[in-house]
Amino acid sequence: MESIGSPSVSKSNESLSGLWIGAFLITNLFLFVDEGYYDFRWMSNVGNWIAFALYLVMIFLVEYFFFKLIFRKTQGVMKSVYSVLSTIGVSVLFIIATFFI
Repeated sequence: MESIGSPSVSKSNESLSGLWIGAFLITNLFLFVDEGYYDFRWMSNVGNWIAFALYLVMIFLVEYFFFKLIFRKTQGVMKSVYSVLSTIGVSVLFIIATFFI
């Protein structure tokens, strides 16, 4: 029996919220370094918010790919952690590759 006032959150929703939080933090780090020149002035430009939304969705989709396909046999919170860490690695490799292509 559930207590009154406590929302029931399924495990899949908890995992997806972890992925969204990870994508949000990664995107903020990238825009802090790239668009904001190590500050948050980028937030004053509407165009940068559009870039933020695009990066957020793309990074989330990569995390979701890792979450559903690569780490499908992993259980619990470590599945989300591995997905976020893998996305960080892929993102850094992508950034490095753009300099050499």
